[in-house]
Amino acid sequence: MSDQRFKLANKVNQRLIFSATVGEFTHKKIRGGGKGPVLLLKDLDLVDSKGKVIESDLADHVWVNANKNVFSIGKEIMPNDELMFSAVVKTYGITRNDVINKRDNIINQAKSKNQSLFSEYREDYLDWKDDWQNVLAENQTAKKRFQAGEIDRQTLKQIESDNINAYKQAQPDGVAVKSKETQNQRIAQRKKKSVKLVDYQLEDLQNVKFLKERRLHHGWTRLKISENDFQKIKFTKYLAARSFAYRDGVPFDVFDNK
Repeated sequence: MSDQRFKLANKVNQRLIFSATVGEFTHKKIRGGGKGPVLLLKDLDLVDSKGKVIESDLADHVWVNANKNVFSIGKEIMPNDELMFSAVVKTYGITRNDVINKRDNIINQAKSKNQSLFSEYREDYLDWKDDWQNVLAENQTAKKRFQAGEIDRQTLKQIESDNINAYKQAQPDGVAVKSKETQNQRIAQRKKKSVKLVDYQLEDLQNVKFLKERRLHHGWTRLKISENDFQKIKFTKYLAARSFAYRDGVPFDVFDNK
């Protein structure tokens, strides 16, 4: 998964109605140990009670437990079927490198921005220090004009004062730069916190039904299933084998003769 399912973030702990396309039926490890049946659902949308899309592209894919409510649909669920169901949005912790790197990059970008700010300030400050020699030269020129009788003492003092004051006012504002650096750090920390080490999943599927029950390839027919089947591991493994074969375009007679 390239991205977290951020569009589900504001729906945590809500039971909502979704539609999705079936990718495959298989098994995954479950919390209690062993493996349990799961469905890979693709192109998850939020829908109303009639299946009309309210919000599209909530996730490109999501794994869900195939609980007894899934099996109560009565017919075998095959790849490319479209399902409609309700589920509760939940979170789970993750340690994916792409998310960790994204958080680190936010901080690193702020550091790089602050380094640029400081470098610019340092150059401006050194240029400002060098300008003091120009102030001295200008004041020396004014003093020579005073000595030559071109200006009076009061004018000399005014020129010297104006030059010095202009120099002081031109001093680069290190306090402002430091304040901007601090602001950048705070913004980066907030952005980092917003990229949580969690992802989003769907739990407790209910009211599962076909939105579009696809016509199967030649030779394939759907098996009957019931809520009593979801814990029959041999049967669900058989369903998984059928799902993979059908997904991969294996003719039924080839699959059946294996």
